[in-house]
Amino acid sequence: MAEFEMGDLAVKSRTPDWLKGDMLVSVPPKLPNNPRMPADFGTPALGLLMQLGGGLFICIGVFAVFFSLLGFAQMSGDILWVLLLVVMAIVRSGAHFGAGTRLSQGRWDGRIKTLFYVRFAFVQTAATVVIIIITSGMPSLLVFLCVLVLFLSWPVAVLILMSRRDVTEMYRNVAEGMESVSSRNYGIQGAAALMLAFGIIGAGFSLLCLYLFLAVGNQRSLAGILFVVAAITLTVRSIMHVFAGFGSLGSVGSIGFHNHVRRYHLAGLISVFATCLAVVFDGFNVSTIPMLLVIAGMLMIWPLVMNNFAAHVTLKVALEDDQTLDRPSTLPLARDGGLTALGFLLVFFGGLRLVEWLSRLVQSRTFEFGDVMFAGTGLPTWVLPLESAVLLWAGFELALMTVRFKLAGNIYGAIGTGLGIWAGFGIFKMAASAMMG
Repeated sequence: MAEFEMGDLAVKSRTPDWLKGDMLVSVPPKLPNNPRMPADFGTPALGLLMQLGGGLFICIGVFAVFFSLLGFAQMSGDILWVLLLVVMAIVRSGAHFGAGTRLSQGRWDGRIKTLFYVRFAFVQTAATVVIIIITSGMPSLLVFLCVLVLFLSWPVAVLILMSRRDVTEMYRNVAEGMESVSSRNYGIQGAAALMLAFGIIGAGFSLLCLYLFLAVGNQRSLAGILFVVAAITLTVRSIMHVFAGFGSLGSVGSIGFHNHVRRYHLAGLISVFATCLAVVFDGFNVSTIPMLLVIAGMLMIWPLVMNNFAAHVTLKVALEDDQTLDRPSTLPLARDGGLTALGFLLVFFGGLRLVEWLSRLVQSRTFEFGDVMFAGTGLPTWVLPLESAVLLWAGFELALMTVRFKLAGNIYGAIGTGLGIWAGFGIFKMAASAMMG
C-alpha cells in the first residue's frame, strides 16, 4: 500500500483484536495535492445529500404507485407504462440512497455503489426515452433534451465528482485494505454547512406557510388552528436546524455535534406529529393514510439521515481513538471549512434550475417539475439559464476547491442574493393577494 502522510488525516486506529473482524477502521490515504481539499474530498457531505434526494423520491414514488394501484382494474396500457417508469424511479432512488449511505460513512465500497447508481441512471433514462417513443411517438428535440437533463444532470455531476484521479486513488488504496477513510474532522463541517443551508431554506418556507395560514386559514375551526400550530412547529424546527448547523461549523467534538443533531431530530418528530394531526382533522379518508405516510417520510428523511450520521461519527471517534482519556473536547477544523458540501448543493440546484428553464421552453405540464419547485417567484424565463450557469460554475469551483473558489462564491452570493430578493418579493405579493382575497 502507498506510503501515508499525516497532517489533516485520521491516525490509524489501534482497534482491539476482538473488534477487528467486525469493525471497519480508518486509515490515512495520501494527502490530496490540493492544500484546500480535505482528506476525504468532502465525500461524506455528498453522501448525505444523496441520501436526502434518494429518500425524498422514494416517498414520492411510493405515493404514486399507491394511487396507481387504487384504479388497477381500470388501468390502460399507458398507465401501466407510467407505473413501470415509477417503479424504475423508485429502484433508482434506492440505489441513490444506498450509495449515499456508503459515502457518508466512508466505506471502502462507496465509489463502487455510486458508479452503480450512475450506470443504472443511464439505463433508466434510456428506458424512459423508449417508453415515451412507444406511447407518444418520437418527441421533439427540445423535449428530448429536457428529458435527458431531467434524468441525467445529477448522475453526470456525480460521475464527474467521483471520477477524479485523486478520488479514484484514495478509494483504490482503501479497497486494498478493505478499510474506511475519513479526515480528522470526520465530515462534520460539511454536514454542518448543509444543515445551515437547508435550515435557512426551511425557515423561509415555514414562515411563508405560517403567514398564509394566518392570512387565509380558518382559525375558528380545529383543523385551522392545528395547521397554524403545525406551521409554528415547522418554523421552530427550522430555527433549531439553523442553530445546529451554525453551532457545528466551528471547533466541535463528535458528542457536541451529536447533541445538536439530536435536538433537531426531536424537533423534527414534533413537527411531523403536529402536521399529520392537522391533516387528519382536516378530513380523514382512505387516501389520507398514504398521504400521512408520505408526509411523515418526507419530513423525517433528513433528521433521520443526520441522526444516523452523527451517531456513526460518534462511534467512529470512540473506536478509533487510541488515547480516549486525553481526547480533546473539539475536533480539528476541515481544510475546506465545509465549502465542498456547499459546492455539491449548488451543483444540484444548478441542474434543477436548468430543468425549470427547459420545461418552460417545452410548455408541457409533463416536464414542469421546476415550476412546481419555484412557482410564483415571478422570475422571467431568461433569468433561469443565467442563474443555472452561475450555480453550476460556483458549485464545481467549490466542490473541487480550485484557486477561483472565493471569486466564484462571492459572485454567486451577489447574484443569488439579488435574485432571491426579487423572487421573494414576488412570493410576498402572491401571499398578500391571497390575504386580500
